[in-house]
Amino acid sequence: MSSDSEVQITALQLLCHMCAVEADIKNEVQILVEEGITDYIFEVLRTSKNAESLVAWSVRALRFLSGAGIVFVQRFPIGFETVTRTLDFLFGSALFTVQSDALMLIATGLSNCPGAVSPSQAERLMSLLTDKLKQNAGEGLNLMHDTFNSICEVLTALLRLPCISSIHDVTSLVETAAESAMTTAVSNLANANDSKERSLKYAIDFLKEAFKFSLEFNSRLPCCNLTEMLLELCGVHLVPIFKNYSESLIDEDTVLAIFETFRFILEEASAVGSTRLAEKLAAASWFSLSFSCVAEFPGQRMKENALILLQNLVEKLDGGHVEEIVKEYIIQLPADSQDLLFLLEQSSLDNFEVMLAQFATISILYTSQLCGDRLVNFCSPHFSSAWSREQNLIF
Repeated sequence: MSSDSEVQITALQLLCHMCAVEADIKNEVQILVEEGITDYIFEVLRTSKNAESLVAWSVRALRFLSGAGIVFVQRFPIGFETVTRTLDFLFGSALFTVQSDALMLIATGLSNCPGAVSPSQAERLMSLLTDKLKQNAGEGLNLMHDTFNSICEVLTALLRLPCISSIHDVTSLVETAAESAMTTAVSNLANANDSKERSLKYAIDFLKEAFKFSLEFNSRLPCCNLTEMLLELCGVHLVPIFKNYSESLIDEDTVLAIFETFRFILEEASAVGSTRLAEKLAAASWFSLSFSCVAEFPGQRMKENALILLQNLVEKLDGGHVEEIVKEYIIQLPADSQDLLFLLEQSSLDNFEVMLAQFATISILYTSQLCGDRLVNFCSPHFSSAWSREQNLIF
């Protein structure tokens, strides 16, 4: 409880050292939090007058104490305003690693105590983060990767708050933040590595949450054009990203985030908007890219998302020519183009399920061919025999 800053810093350093050791002291940390140590650190932070050492050690100590879980979260609303104001100071300082710690604290608080944040607090925080992204957009990642990722994570959590739709000019803030985040993430992919790809994933996760928010907001205010802007952002940035960098992307979670975002948009957007996006995906050879990604990342989750996305593309692009039961079989197909040809060779005279699977295969091959995306050699004897046998049944 000393008012001497040197004593405060030494105590905070000791606390950080205690929490950093490998020994399991979770119970002791919970007791410290229950006894009010976080309240004391929040007060030290509030009265620190932005002294860098005191701010840095206070934020680090709080970051360690957040490991106490629900006990910490219950006390976090007391210091939310203080940590937000501290973040504003940190963005103007050279304490780059502490920026990420402060952001992670805020993300923890928003995710676990969404009702404790007022509209004015949410607006101030969103404006602060949007301005920071806008300053860095398109210039390469001047922010540290961890800081950029944490900003996107906090923005994602903000969009889930009950009060978010009531803040002033929220659609403009979301639009600017989403565009700035995607521009920054894209500009770093020229020399792709795992950390840069991870930054792309966080930006995509925010974009997906922004799209969810826009749909809900648009249901109340139909004149809002945020959804259209986000669809345009996908077409301008996300589709070309995948087409240009798909072969060099090495992080499966990032690739999955792209597939899941496109899948969500195609399923939830308006008929006009989703069809427009489907056309852009088809023009970018998405059928071929999907099979290439499954070959690169053969896990079940990737296969499932790739086939469901192809199902959505066929639905948006086929003009209603393919029966619904056939489209439903797309998600059961093998995720290899050569296996599709092998499937077409099988006799389906006495097997209705094989026949439906063959129809589903033909629908993918035919739709991709119409879009200029040649998945297989349509002149091969495998395809020719299957096509002549079944085309009259499909069309």
